[in-house]
Amino acid sequence: MIDVEKKVENEEVDEESEFADEVKEEEKPVEETPTEEAPAEEKEPVVEMQKEEEPAEVEEEPSLDVQKDEKGTVVGFGYPEDSLKKIEEGRGAFYKEYRKSNMIKWVITFVVIAIVLAVWIVPGQLPEDNYFRVYQLPFTIGALVVALGGLWLSSFFFKKSTDSSMKKYFHNYYECTDSYVFGDKIYNKEGNVDCKLDQQVLIDSNLYADIYKVGSRNCINFDYAGQHCVFSDCAAQIRGQKALQTVFVGKLLVTDNNWEGDDMIIYLKGNKRALPPTTLNYYELLEDSKYMVVYGSITCKKFLTKKVRDALAQFKTNNTLVDLAISIRGGKTYIAMGYEDNLMILPMDKVFDPRPTMQFKKDTEKVFALLDAIANR
Repeated sequence: MIDVEKKVENEEVDEESEFADEVKEEEKPVEETPTEEAPAEEKEPVVEMQKEEEPAEVEEEPSLDVQKDEKGTVVGFGYPEDSLKKIEEGRGAFYKEYRKSNMIKWVITFVVIAIVLAVWIVPGQLPEDNYFRVYQLPFTIGALVVALGGLWLSSFFFKKSTDSSMKKYFHNYYECTDSYVFGDKIYNKEGNVDCKLDQQVLIDSNLYADIYKVGSRNCINFDYAGQHCVFSDCAAQIRGQKALQTVFVGKLLVTDNNWEGDDMIIYLKGNKRALPPTTLNYYELLEDSKYMVVYGSITCKKFLTKKVRDALAQFKTNNTLVDLAISIRGGKTYIAMGYEDNLMILPMDKVFDPRPTMQFKKDTEKVFALLDAIANR
């Protein structure tokens, strides 16, 4: 297996949509109907990268006290743990401050507009020889310059205040989430929401080809059961024909392993929103089942012991965990958990729904169980 590594050019790219999971489906070429003179060639069966829809199979959601208003809109939850409750308290404090600042900003804007209009209109109602009417234009221009300057200053300070409040909210969100999800299972934890993942780490996973940009946040390091782990929120993008195209959004865990065989990829199929690895053409297909596909050399079957298969069987992809891609390389394990927006986008104006985070905790427990199975296979 040849490493799929690309150098990143030093170009500025808009970072607003780092975690936006918007991928347009490519148009499928129209297959030509074979004629009698040119019979159709036999083709290898196409591997279906999405699991079959099963409406009857619905994952049970945690039982929560969901509070709704008269219109049926969710206005609160009975949070089962303090760390989840603190997330909502932090969100509420941030949004209250944001609304207050936004309201003051609009009041100042209307006042500025009123002053400019007054300076322009009022002198016109005065006698022609009045001082203010004679110099109406200079007064208006001066008032406009002062008003715009004041508006710019107020916007600058309000943005600074909002950014500070948002940063505090983000820190609180991830500290509470990490505490809830990992608990006492990890130790020697380092890092916070401002820490970034070295994008070479995701490139080295060989899960996604031609990675151009990796956006990340809350890259933390910790130890679990004697294994050092790197864990991060991240979104990977490649260069499309007209814009950057997202190939992964979710949580990435990287740790060491004792595997000395060939590279392999294990992919747990998801729904239509799933983003499968883009390097599978470099591998040989080993297994293709209803829920999972495995790529690698024939020697990789030694890795898939009963313990490992049992641990993999515990994962269930759904509308929150859209898919799961695992890259096994000599000495390194990469686990890319593709998650939907309901977990990856922090709530702002709406009440914090703890259910995606509660599932994230269960998924992480399954990841740790998989690491145990790999270490003791």
